Amino acid sequence: MSERGKRFFSQSGPFVKYGTLVFDMVYVSLLWLIFSGAGLAVIGMIALPDSLLTGPIGLLLILLTALNAGPAASACFYVMNRRQRDMDTYVWREFWRSYSRNYKQGMALAVVLNIVLTMLLFGIYQEIVNMVLFGRFVYILIGIQLIFVIQILFLNIYCFSMLARFDMPVRDFLRIGFFMSNKHLPTTLLCVVLLLGFAGPALICDYIASDTSAQDAAATLGYAREYMHIMMVGLIPFA
Repeated sequence: MSERGKRFFSQSGPFVKYGTLVFDMVYVSLLWLIFSGAGLAVIGMIALPDSLLTGPIGLLLILLTALNAGPAASACFYVMNRRQRDMDTYVWREFWRSYSRNYKQGMALAVVLNIVLTMLLFGIYQEIVNMVLFGRFVYILIGIQLIFVIQILFLNIYCFSMLARFDMPVRDFLRIGFFMSNKHLPTTLLCVVLLLGFAGPALICDYIASDTSAQDAAATLGYAREYMHIMMVGLIPFA
């Protein structure tokens, strides 16, 4: 093997360096799937019949993921932040340390953000269903509520990443997360676009009734994705 090839495959070479990085990213992603409850939710959606998913078990899976995804994401941020700074990182040990240490605060943040988001989405749903009662004023109401929904998405991105590095009260996470997300809007908008791009279709499918025909479900998903694209474009003026 040539000298260049030996350097490439050496312990300090790029093959080992980036190969280890990819392995750690896959490993920490699997840990997130387990500890967030998302993996259990996916298994439940595959293995359980629709009659059970539309009942209390389906609601339990949604709550499990909604409440635990934040602390698990915070642990991922903690591990990868140490990895980026070239600190000695044992993925499982550091993940568990952050997850167990920040679980209570992460759960409190998740409860607050999810309650507010649920109320906003429920209000938008009621306004769309009862559009005749609200008249043209409904578009103003929905627009205002969508701005708040976008802010909740911003807070979800910043609060749990800050939780991985700082120790402060929940209200300070929300206050500083709001300030930072709006101060660094281009970065925030890019994160939101990536989040909606990867997770959007899966989230939409969760809200399509199980007894919907395949044709209607496909049409609903198509309309929802088009509306998501419109929302993404509508975020540009905020930058």
